[in-house]
Amino acid sequence: MPWFLGDKNDEEEFYLQQVIMDSKILQKALRRGREEETEVGFYMIGLIKNRQAHVYDILEFPYLERSGASVVSNPEKKGSLFNSVPAGLEVIGIMHKHPSGMAPSFSSIDKRTFLEWSKSGTKAHIIFSDSEIRAYTVKGKNIREIGFKTEEIDEISSLMLDLPITIKLFYPTNSRILDLVQTLEKTVKTETLKRFSPVRFKKKQIMENISGDETLDMETRNIVHVASPNQTQFTYRFFATEGITFQDLKGKIRSTLSLDEDTEFYTEEGRILDKTPVSKLTGHVIYPKTHIRDLITQEVTKQMKEAEEAVSLKEMVDQLSEEVHAIKSEIEALTAKLKKVGKMEQLEKENEEKKGEE
Repeated sequence: MPWFLGDKNDEEEFYLQQVIMDSKILQKALRRGREEETEVGFYMIGLIKNRQAHVYDILEFPYLERSGASVVSNPEKKGSLFNSVPAGLEVIGIMHKHPSGMAPSFSSIDKRTFLEWSKSGTKAHIIFSDSEIRAYTVKGKNIREIGFKTEEIDEISSLMLDLPITIKLFYPTNSRILDLVQTLEKTVKTETLKRFSPVRFKKKQIMENISGDETLDMETRNIVHVASPNQTQFTYRFFATEGITFQDLKGKIRSTLSLDEDTEFYTEEGRILDKTPVSKLTGHVIYPKTHIRDLITQEVTKQMKEAEEAVSLKEMVDQLSEEVHAIKSEIEALTAKLKKVGKMEQLEKENEEKKGEE
């Protein structure tokens, strides 16, 4: 029976029933938990659909405070992280670790946090301790434990939407147009705000008077797509004003995606130099070095598996060849035996004929 805080009569009103997390993402969270004695916290990236919260990725908190009993995310960096989440996906809740030996039940601090998050809609939250994991959701002021399981992530697809602005929108493969419409209704407003805020006009100073009947061209910010260090299927976005170089942006990328300070970045054309204008990186996907290593590992693993399958197939062919050869030998031996029997019968017949003539 799930753990439930609140009026039992309200239990059926809870929308969320289960959290489904990508298996390799869970392993990353557990590994990070083992590496740190203090609490560790993550934002869960994914979507909520059909009464299930699907967690495709996690981003570690930009910590303001950390201790063995609690973690606090830096609110100044939190906004930047949320802006980086791919269109079509969202931050659906938080995941954090309790100290070893302590049950993953929510504390009074967790309760306040969960209730605060619920003000912005349905959310899912996970607490883990050692290898025990529990998932929770909120309805009103009630908190309920819900189901949790891991599985391989469903394939993620993306498309470009030609609006007055172009949005790269991520969605679960095999979605319907209805699903797309519902996602857009939640996405377009925030995406437009991200693209144009802070509002600036081309060739206009902020204190300049507006002349009558003129057309004002709004400045849009450059969008840089950075491959997730945890997944190979989608990218995070970073917005940059005109005139800055990659050196001005890479610190923000490292901080948001919890990358090491010495992480190098690449496009399909090679390593990105610090002096590279960000405007030249639009239209390209930026890959952290760790992402490239993972891609190579996946490709090598795939080729090794294919080689093993080829070896297995060759062994089957060799075995069949041996069996065919054995059958052929048996047939030849049987044929020879039959011929011998036939000759003996012929001799007996000839002998009988000779006796008859005598």
